Amino acid sequence: MARFTDNQGRQWLVEFTIGDIRRIARRTGIDLMGLLDKGTLQTPDGPRLLDRLQTDLSLVIDLVFAAVEPQAVERNLSDEDFGRSLDGAAAGAAETALWEAVANFFQPLRPEMAAAVQQILAMRNLTVAVLALAITLKACGGSAGERPAPAGSTPSASASASLSSPPKGRGSRTPNCSPSRPATSATPGNGHARTGRRK
Repeated sequence: MARFTDNQGRQWLVEFTIGDIRRIARRTGIDLMGLLDKGTLQTPDGPRLLDRLQTDLSLVIDLVFAAVEPQAVERNLSDEDFGRSLDGAAAGAAETALWEAVANFFQPLRPEMAAAVQQILAMRNLTVAVLALAITLKACGGSAGERPAPAGSTPSASASASLSSPPKGRGSRTPNCSPSRPATSATPGNGHARTGRRK
């Protein structure tokens, strides 16, 4: 089961049955069973639904709300209330939950559709990992492509500023930029580190 949490701390469950697919199609006009179909009745040469969902966040959120609408009714929340509870982080989590729920639904039914969705999830995870690495490198005052400065040179003002004033944010942590040290093992009985040299 795929879940996400909105900015009010409410947790939402996203899952699909055939009944849900039909209900969502009636509400939004979007049939998830045609995920890999190209175009629509109005624009038969248009992009696949799968491709549209990757570029149209508004459409994704419409589908998410249609999926969780029964839960929203129980909580007396309208479509507008639901939208106000999605900031950037919550909207991203809702989008990921939608893809996961779609993949879970199609895995035993249409494996080729599930595989296409899994590729999207893999790319999203890779993008998040690359961005996290870039933020860490920036906080450490360098980048993957930078070369070490020559001996005796003076760091630039921007580099000094980045080192002395790392970015701060809610829940952020100072990255560990120090190089790891090789582990040493102690020789039992004498407390000295073993160097590997034989006498």
